[in-house]
Amino acid sequence: MFKDVNCYLTRGHIYILQGPNGAGKSTFIELLTGLHMGNYTGDIRYNGVSIERLDMYSLRKTAIGISEQEPNMIADSLWYNVSLTDTIPCRLPEALEALSQAMGLSSFITTLAQGWQTPVNQEGVKLSGGEKQKLALLRTLLKDTDVMIFDEPTSALDKASTQAFRTYLTSIQQDKVILVITHDSTFIQEEDHLIELTNPCPA
Repeated sequence: MFKDVNCYLTRGHIYILQGPNGAGKSTFIELLTGLHMGNYTGDIRYNGVSIERLDMYSLRKTAIGISEQEPNMIADSLWYNVSLTDTIPCRLPEALEALSQAMGLSSFITTLAQGWQTPVNQEGVKLSGGEKQKLALLRTLLKDTDVMIFDEPTSALDKASTQAFRTYLTSIQQDKVILVITHDSTFIQEEDHLIELTNPCPA
């Protein structure tokens, strides 16, 4: 848990959330996304409106995208794991396809006989940690929400993939609030805004 945190997040910036293990980084994200309604002291607002007055379930579906450090894969196709729908063409928008290629994910997909339609389950493709992370990042980016949250997004990525992902975030940040939990010094840039959780509450 943490205390004495006061921050104001606005569109057009990338925020880096840091702190030692146990400082409350995951709790911070859960509070921000309305998963602990009423179980905190202070005030959390979206565009000046308290989350206590908002339908946070709906906002998590439509306005907030989260990529977890250890993403879960759904027992369905690779495409469903990225798009969460079967109703649109099995290809990424041009900008995201370029990112997929830069991260080496597209070349991996082309090695599969069923491509994006390859099932992800015990009988399907076995994904590495890096492949799961890339799919999870694309899932959040494809959702294209106003608020994007990434929890250690480069922990399983190589240097080239990390740089490609960072470049893409920079290209879209103008219209987004982007919050990243990371200790990866190669990811952080001078213009980023740092939020440090340094005052954990006693257990």
